[in-house]
Amino acid sequence: MSYHYKVKKKKANLSGKTTYKYYATSSSNGVISMDQAAKEIEDNTTLSKSDVISVVTALSSLIENKIRNGYSVKLDGLGTFSLSITSEGFVDAKKCIPTKVRPSKICFRADKKLKEKVFEVTFEKDSID
Repeated sequence: MSYHYKVKKKKANLSGKTTYKYYATSSSNGVISMDQAAKEIEDNTTLSKSDVISVVTALSSLIENKIRNGYSVKLDGLGTFSLSITSEGFVDAKKCIPTKVRPSKICFRADKKLKEKVFEVTFEKDSID
């Protein structure tokens, strides 16, 4: 199976001159739900669908707990989850206090082997532009 893409016209501002160029953009085949993923894993392993859902739910809770407590969570073959934080800028470092720090986003860095496998993808252009 191939990864589908569309071609979109986008504005490009080169040397102060506005031109248009065409770029590839993702075209999703849809979203796989937890239920669908659990069923597919059940069909390919000795785990039941409810076992899969229980493990994923417990893993999600573990990741949340560990990240909230300052850890990154590395899952071999999948990747590493971590927290990115931010604050406003201060002239004086002493003014960067805990109440001024906030979460920015949850980061995911794919495992090298997963990335290599995914990047073996082949592409197919959607027929509708």
